[in-house]
Amino acid sequence: MAFKREHVEKWLATQFPGERLVSMVATGVWSTSYTGAQLDAPKADRLLELRRSLGLNDELRVGAGYATTFYALTESQIILGTRSDFLNRPKDLLYAAPIDGFMLHWFDDTDGPNRSRYFITEFGDGKWRSDRTGLTALGNPIKGSTANEFIQALGSHATQVLNP
Repeated sequence: MAFKREHVEKWLATQFPGERLVSMVATGVWSTSYTGAQLDAPKADRLLELRRSLGLNDELRVGAGYATTFYALTESQIILGTRSDFLNRPKDLLYAAPIDGFMLHWFDDTDGPNRSRYFITEFGDGKWRSDRTGLTALGNPIKGSTANEFIQALGSHATQVLNP
């Protein structure tokens, strides 16, 4: 079941009255302990190296136990929430931060038929999270993917990492 904009807008109206959704993306964790598709060693190493280069403190990681998440960008903040497993709809708020100070570092997996975009997000207060979002499945673009739109909407708050 697709993760739909109208469900995020409805959830935002109850959690953050008056906020307007600019963009969103469905995400999930990259850890090899995640029960879904495991991350191969080169990608895990690349993310670990990036995390170290950013000086991120493991104790400040947000929502380490949550595998099915989403980001919602409003005009003033970035919001991280969980998605329900069965209906794939917004569920719980994990974290919200002002967009000022927020930075998303990303790179794309370019190998194989199942490609993903990997994120390390810094919320601007020392807290951070790692996620990924799907780009292709079996070589076909994932229907409804908002990965490119989300990066564009973030503008200067997103930076592509070529070699962490």
